[in-house]
Amino acid sequence: WGGVWWTLLLTLPGSLAFLVLFCGTIVLCKLLLLPTTPLGSAPLKSSMAVRRWLVDAMMKVSLLVVQPLYASLFLPTWLRMLGAEIGARSEISTLDHISPDLLQIGEECFVADSVTLGASGACNGWLYQDKAVIGDRTFLGNSAVIPAGSVLGNNCLIGVKSHPPCDFPDGVPDGTNWLGSPSVEMPQGAGQDD
Repeated sequence: WGGVWWTLLLTLPGSLAFLVLFCGTIVLCKLLLLPTTPLGSAPLKSSMAVRRWLVDAMMKVSLLVVQPLYASLFLPTWLRMLGAEIGARSEISTLDHISPDLLQIGEECFVADSVTLGASGACNGWLYQDKAVIGDRTFLGNSAVIPAGSVLGNNCLIGVKSHPPCDFPDGVPDGTNWLGSPSVEMPQGAGQDD
């Protein structure tokens, strides 16, 4: 029984050391491969596209390897280390696709499970990258898709499995709620007595 107790006692510090080393390695690799991300487009057959792909692949692997980090109080700190701008008291769960250095989240936001948030896209041999800007106190529902270049105002809601509207060149207006893909605006106070 003595060996079992030592194994149990060493499991916690060993797990913590693995988590810190793994996350630190991803931060270091990201800083070496892609210290700054240029906005706009780049050919898919370029070193920039390969470096973006490597960083995105590392983020995808991190979701599998260090999943306990996701949906914890430590995730915003780690994403900030990777270049994301995240406001105070914002809560972030599991992100399926993300480019942290192209992400700006305001204060007191909630990002639910499996959200695709500002991931770069590819079309016709070109890689497209742009910032995703989320205003203060905005809620992103499970499996929402927020494409690169999206700007969401303050106090917005993007529902479950929804996409923000593309009708607003200056971004989604403050205080609006959207559901579906293509999205439909949900009226405020629907069903409430006047």
